[in-house]
Amino acid sequence: MGVLVLMYHRTPKEAGHILDVAMPLFRDQMQTLQASGVRFIRFGETLDRRWYGGDTVVSVTFDDGHGSNLDAMAFLHDAGIPSTSFFVSDYVRHGQDGFMDEAMFKAASALCEVGAHGASHTALTSLGPGELAAELSAAKAYLEALSGAAVTTLSAPGGMIDRRVVRTALRLGYEVVGDSRALLNTAPSLPLHRICMLNGQSPESVLSLVRAGSLYWRYRKLRRASVAAAARLLGEERLVALKRTFKGGRPSISL
Repeated sequence: MGVLVLMYHRTPKEAGHILDVAMPLFRDQMQTLQASGVRFIRFGETLDRRWYGGDTVVSVTFDDGHGSNLDAMAFLHDAGIPSTSFFVSDYVRHGQDGFMDEAMFKAASALCEVGAHGASHTALTSLGPGELAAELSAAKAYLEALSGAAVTTLSAPGGMIDRRVVRTALRLGYEVVGDSRALLNTAPSLPLHRICMLNGQSPESVLSLVRAGSLYWRYRKLRRASVAAAARLLGEERLVALKRTFKGGRPSISL
């Protein structure tokens, strides 16, 4: 049907946050997909038209360059599963606590496709034209110099992306750009959607996403569109309050 891009953040030995997927669970997820005959591709390959129309293929990605990802990358590499990691170049440059420093980055670059996640993890849509170009070009240049390879993939921090960001990225030499919309990619168009993986998702639930049919993804897309429309009409805070009311909670603000 298309390309399913999985987005991971930290992969520690034990999960302590909703964005953590503990290594034992991560291994189980990947082994379940692999045993079921799922094909894996690099994020940089996702625009190839041959992936659209047949069985769903999977791209495994990591955001931010967390130090805990190194074990996950090594596991994938040994299992023959390609992956892509999007690094924040300033985190690497300054050896920010919890993230890969230059030595770890060099080790990771031998295990995965290197992508950029901005220079400073700033919301790209908040930047002016000059600032945006500087943010993206600085990340690209630094990561290329350190890895010794071209960096042509980009994921937007926080999923904050629009057509202007995509156009700027393409002009600067990026080729594949991703957001954080939890949808299947059914056509080779930018930005590519990526599904954020959360603490506790079973291997079977991940496999069900790969096996899901077109009706499921149409429903999911329509649901996202309806929520976005409600947010525009009500405002984000009132929408959250309304959701709480429907779920049996008490609204925190007046509707």
